[in-house]
Amino acid sequence: MKTGKPRQRYDVKSFDIGYTKRDNRDNRERRPRPPKLPGMAVAVVDNNVEKAMRKLKKMLLKEGVMQELRDRRYYMKPSFVKREDKKRAIRRAAKLRREREIEEFGGGVPRKKTRAR
Repeated sequence: MKTGKPRQRYDVKSFDIGYTKRDNRDNRERRPRPPKLPGMAVAVVDNNVEKAMRKLKKMLLKEGVMQELRDRRYYMKPSFVKREDKKRAIRRAAKLRREREIEEFGGGVPRKKTRAR
């Protein structure tokens, strides 16, 4: 059971700011952005569900929810998790180093060949 405060409900109509009006396009003014919803909520504007889904997916990827789901699909021993995290950190550091070398010298330094396993 969940404990704590209940989740706050929002009236979707309060976020309607006149997107259906065509007069904004005639005046060549930019439409105001809809207000940000709290948490992982996305407002559907002009019944454009596909755009809202893309936006939500991007938010989930940025938060790491999709990676968390993939990681929790199967049980992994803590030692294996540590090993994988260390490998990811090494790859990330090597990538940053390569990008800095390219930026500094204008060309890439050839990669060190790894043996096939």
